[in-house]
Amino acid sequence: IKKVYVTFFILFIVEFLNLTLIGVDNYISNNEIVYSFYSISTGTNGIVYLMSVAFFIFILNMKIRSNFWHFLAKLSPYVFSVYLITSHKGVKFFLYERYDFLSQIFDNIYFYPVLLACSLLIFALCILLDKGREYLFGLIKVEKLLQSISNTLNIVII
Repeated sequence: IKKVYVTFFILFIVEFLNLTLIGVDNYISNNEIVYSFYSISTGTNGIVYLMSVAFFIFILNMKIRSNFWHFLAKLSPYVFSVYLITSHKGVKFFLYERYDFLSQIFDNIYFYPVLLACSLLIFALCILLDKGREYLFGLIKVEKLLQSISNTLNIVII
């Protein structure tokens, strides 16, 4: 686990340097802060992928038992929906291009607190949407329908 911990922090530093150097290069080239490095630095980047795997292994090996840990465990089934919702093309357009709120306040001293607050708000809204979906699916008994379709397909195929 110590090797995974060290690997995570090495990759974190490499990614930080990657972002910083690209930002400095854009600043020198254009004499302004330009954020056009999304595809280079996040998402499908190998460094971020390896960091995620290392972080996942690190979390799996933690022995934390607290109320906060149990709260996080209850939220964990809904986290994938946060990814699905925020990676949707229409939602990305709404968040990053149409209103472009964050770039308007970038030079403001409150940028990082506002960024954190916006991220937490988006996360909470996505979780609430998925909990609502789960509730509605329970009302109309989608699980039973899917299970009966699955059983029927198994009988037909086998």
